[in-house]
Amino acid sequence: MPRTVELNDKIQLLMNDKEEVDINWQQNFKKRKKDFFVIPFKVIDQEYAGVLFVEKDKFDEFNELIFETDKVAVSEKFQYGQSKNKVIRFLVFHDKKDNIYQHRFKATGEFKKMMIMMSEKFDIIPCIGKELKIIAESLKAYVGDPLRNF
Repeated sequence: MPRTVELNDKIQLLMNDKEEVDINWQQNFKKRKKDFFVIPFKVIDQEYAGVLFVEKDKFDEFNELIFETDKVAVSEKFQYGQSKNKVIRFLVFHDKKDNIYQHRFKATGEFKKMMIMMSEKFDIIPCIGKELKIIAESLKAYVGDPLRNF
């Protein structure tokens, strides 16, 4: 099984490719919505690339973690979501009090677009199209799987 992004990995962010997306969810019987930046990344010294979601209201706090030009170390401040077979993993930097299920991120067109772009650019994620199709099919009947802590 290919390696994914892990705790303490250093990632190179492709900030020029970042996009904005709204994430909608329900929490405590109330509809919620927050804006996120979607940023592609590559794990430094590893053959893995992925997508990072950064809550727009926490972008200044996120920028404080950057140690070199567009590089950041994955810490406990991040959460992650992944495909069932753990081939695709994405990162989320947000207010952890928000209980947003993984499928809210995976269902965005930006997620799919960025993952395909990263797989083509680095040629490092095998069968990305097949994996994204599996994710899309599983979302149709998905109740909810919470983001995970490192």
